Amino acid sequence: VLLGTYKDRPVAIKQFHIYDSTSFQKELAAFSKIAASDYVVHIYGAFVHGLDRVMVMEYLYKGNLEKFAVAQGQDFNDGHLLWNRMLVDICRAMSSIHAAGMIHRDLKPENILVVSEDPFHPSSTIKISFYFFSRWRAMFWFILICLLHFVIFATLASVGLMTSHKPSR
Repeated sequence: VLLGTYKDRPVAIKQFHIYDSTSFQKELAAFSKIAASDYVVHIYGAFVHGLDRVMVMEYLYKGNLEKFAVAQGQDFNDGHLLWNRMLVDICRAMSSIHAAGMIHRDLKPENILVVSEDPFHPSSTIKISFYFFSRWRAMFWFILICLLHFVIFATLASVGLMTSHKPSR
């Protein structure tokens, strides 16, 4: 991610290596459904540069939740009110994403950006970054692994090596 300026405000510039520009355009169109959400990083624009797809999006200088939590260390244990508020805001973010008919597919602390450390902040304390179109390959492997697990367990069950039982008392 690069740092830039757009209309006198700092922006994050993210470059993706995606070869299918049609899916990139479809994903951007789908993203417009949640663009107004207070819980999702805003995208100011996107364009194609050679084989790369580039997004210009809101820059949040406090960084991601993983780095924020590490920086707080043991002293953050007393900040349960803020943690609770962040958790509620994460649930609200995911709810707005799901209400738009979308699935994030890569929710993790690195994709949750900190907006405010104030649990009484009038808006959201976090925003979700949404690099969803970069996850198709990971989603393919996830589905493949799930199918393989199903086949393995079904095979083990069919030959009697895997049975369900209740623990004896």
